Amino acid sequence: MNQPYEPNQPYDPNRPYDPNQQGVRQPGYDAPQQWGPQPAYGRPPQGAQPWGPPPQKAGNGRLWALIGGAAALLVVVGVVLWLVLSGGGRSAEDTVTAFMEAAKHGDATAAKAVSCPAVDAKIGDDDKGSGLPSDVTYTVHDVEEHGDSATAIVTATAEGEKVDLSFKLKKNGDGDFEVCDYSLS
Repeated sequence: MNQPYEPNQPYDPNRPYDPNQQGVRQPGYDAPQQWGPQPAYGRPPQGAQPWGPPPQKAGNGRLWALIGGAAALLVVVGVVLWLVLSGGGRSAEDTVTAFMEAAKHGDATAAKAVSCPAVDAKIGDDDKGSGLPSDVTYTVHDVEEHGDSATAIVTATAEGEKVDLSFKLKKNGDGDFEVCDYSLS
């Protein structure tokens, strides 16, 4: 009765072990032998990651980069459009204010810098001119820009008297407004 044990047979210590028995194999003895240092129990081989590759981010970085890039592009387009549509030059109000400041201080050179050649002839060459009275105050109002031309009214007060001046302006080749005519209203 020298038969191999069946899986459901109880163990019999009186029965000798027969290495020639068919079908009974010890696990791990049929595998080819590995030579060299073996990894420690529970450790992966050197250079291997036991947990796999690192997890990928959720992808929000790329989304935020796209949103930021789109916002920056919109700002650049907005600034370019504003500069193109507004002409990018000195406004009519800024021109009249600069002209009045030059007149107040008797600075013919500064006045000519913001005026047309026709007005330059009225101003003359005298940088030491009397200009306006030192106590003059003025307000620029009713400024209307229509493409390359504009009008403005200045109310000036000196020594208790008010005077209204009308200004006509045109854009020069640089896109800046220049005073091309002025008169008492």
